[in-house]
Order: sequence, then structure tokens, then C-alpha cells
Amino acid sequence: MQNDHPAESDPLPIPLARRKGAYGLDAPYLLPIPVVLIVANLADGFISKSLWPFLVAGLVTGCSGLGLYASRRGKFAAWAELFRQLNLRGDERILDLGCGRGAVLLLAAQHLVSGRAVGLDLWRKEDQSGNAPEATHLVTATKPPSR
Repeated sequence: MQNDHPAESDPLPIPLARRKGAYGLDAPYLLPIPVVLIVANLADGFISKSLWPFLVAGLVTGCSGLGLYASRRGKFAAWAELFRQLNLRGDERILDLGCGRGAVLLLAAQHLVSGRAVGLDLWRKEDQSGNAPEATHLVTATKPPSR
């Protein structure tokens, strides 16, 4: 039978609040591609007077919206759930290889009481918009408050 009440040693849930800091967009160099596809399909729809290009433009727009959601908000929900499932004790040492601007690094640090979270990245702007060591230091300069 599943226990509906957390045990004394169970970690407190970390709420998925709006993230503080600017973490950029994932793979920003890909952004022009859907824009070109949408414009091309809309032009084709007006020229050919066919419904199909408009449907394709709508599909590309919807997929782009989902991609932007995943880049700005959805990945935080996925990572928060992963850390919740790990049942960390709080004294772990965590290494985030490819930390980018520190989004996952800070989520990990929220689960630590006496442990330590360290991030390392190449900081290439092709991987994430605004990606630079200075941007990461701004975001991770202060550890979020512990539970």
C-alpha cells in the first residue's frame, strides 16, 4: 500500500516557480528555419489558392511554439521531476557538464543542504543564446535559498 504522507526523511518538494534569471533559447541558430517555412507556405497558399500550405504553416507554427515552450519552461519541469525522483540526501557533490547558463545547475543546488554543485561549459553561443561565462556567473552568483 502506498503511503500518502511523506516520511520524516523524505525531501521536501521543490515547487516549480517561475525561474529567476535569463537562460537564453536552446539552439537559437535554428530559429530562422521555421520562420522561412511559415512564410514560404503562406505565400504558396495565397498563390496556389490551396488549403494545404496553410495547414503546413499552422503545423510548423504549432511545433515552433512547442519548441519555444520546451526551451523556456518545459525543460525546467522535466528536470525538476528528475531531481524529485532521485531522492537526494542533500550532501551530494553534483557536476553539471555542459551547464550553459546554469539552469539545471541551480535546480540541482536547490536539493543540496551541505553538498556542492559545480558547472562546466564551453559557452558556445551556437548552443544557447547569450551563452557566456559572464552570463552564467550572473545567474549562479548566489545559491537559491535552501528548503
